[in-house]
Amino acid sequence: MKHPLSHFRRSCLHSRGVAPAFTLVEMLVVITIITVLLTLGAVGLKDMAKAGGVSAGLPVAEAIFAEARAMAIGKGTKARVLIHGTHDRTDEYHRERYLRYMAIQYLDTQGTDVETDDVWVMASKGISLPKGVYFMKTLSETGGPAIESESNIELPGKSNTTCYYYEFN
Repeated sequence: MKHPLSHFRRSCLHSRGVAPAFTLVEMLVVITIITVLLTLGAVGLKDMAKAGGVSAGLPVAEAIFAEARAMAIGKGTKARVLIHGTHDRTDEYHRERYLRYMAIQYLDTQGTDVETDDVWVMASKGISLPKGVYFMKTLSETGGPAIESESNIELPGKSNTTCYYYEFN
């Protein structure tokens, strides 16, 4: 049975122009649901941001390789893309650049046919792939040019560095 004053209270509120409102419990339930959905969405966005590094790294690597290829054609000499390969956890320079830093060199023949005076010249300062994105030798060898490794390369800021490289003729 309805309470005799419930009809009076409802009609009294309508006559004053006050609309019925949500209860405190209903508001708390809605806020809790919104909080859970926002938390799940934030976790999903965080995972998408990690995958975005790979998407951002691909154009960087493609640009470096295209520049090296164009340099080999334009200069009529060999050019190569170097990938930093020295792994030294104690040295911050190597730790930051390991498998992320890429630079371009070209072979300067100095206008002679004598190979002993040929020298590799750095053609760029180099660029690093985005954080969390690394060069992977095993994946890079499938169906592409051979990857070589050479030590004692002088990169900007450090000498005696081991690098992987792709060479263009």
